[in-house]
Amino acid sequence: MIALVYIFMGVNAFGYDGTGEWTFTGKLPWDNCPGYTHTADSGTVYVLQTGSSFLIVGDDYSTYGTVSGSNYTYSDKWCDMGGVVTQQATITLTSNTVGTGVVDFSWSDGESSCSGGHQFDISKKSMALQVYDASGKWNFTQAGFSTTCGSYTVPRSTGYFVVTQTGNKFTAVDDEGKDYSGYINGSTYYVFRSYPDSGGRTTENLTIGLVSDTTGFGGSLFVWDDDCDECDGSWTISVTKDVEGQGSFYIIPSKEGGTAVIYLE
Repeated sequence: MIALVYIFMGVNAFGYDGTGEWTFTGKLPWDNCPGYTHTADSGTVYVLQTGSSFLIVGDDYSTYGTVSGSNYTYSDKWCDMGGVVTQQATITLTSNTVGTGVVDFSWSDGESSCSGGHQFDISKKSMALQVYDASGKWNFTQAGFSTTCGSYTVPRSTGYFVVTQTGNKFTAVDDEGKDYSGYINGSTYYVFRSYPDSGGRTTENLTIGLVSDTTGFGGSLFVWDDDCDECDGSWTISVTKDVEGQGSFYIIPSKEGGTAVIYLE
């Protein structure tokens, strides 16, 4: 997630900012796969754009893509019907809230292959102006962990992270040096972290709602996959802003390629 650490550097030279919650509706599906019905998908995804790259997170997947002007492209793959599906998507925004796209896929089991795709329309949910400035040190408490994974490390029950908020986006580093990034819609903070893990990739997706300048509650989800297999898990989180210890400061070096964060209380 190195690219996401530098989210606020410089001026966005790209056509649009795709950050936010998008609803997509598929149409005009096609395929030449005997016995394989490729349907036009629909649903909701979350996007965090960082200059020329973006992270897109769905209910059971996540992937990175690249931005060129108003065009957003990404690829993904997964196992299906004894073979591997490789998907490429191209999205063209016509404003910060509306766009169209096309998905192409190919399937192969090493002996046979086929292909298909569909078009889709997308629209971004309206985003409210941020209510709070969350910049500072936050203590967190986590509980209720559950998972479908056979072996997965239980999240820590307590710790803290330091938030740097700029406009409707922010970065955060926890007390173990892990980097997070996200965006803000009103008083709700959407927090993302994606990293290589156990031969695959884990993406954490937290949604935290602040109820005051110093208190918030929410939930955290994660999805792990290695292209063929996947599993997931969830837990709850509560956060409290540290407003004590005037004159103290914290230096947290990132373990994931970002610069150190210095927080002065």
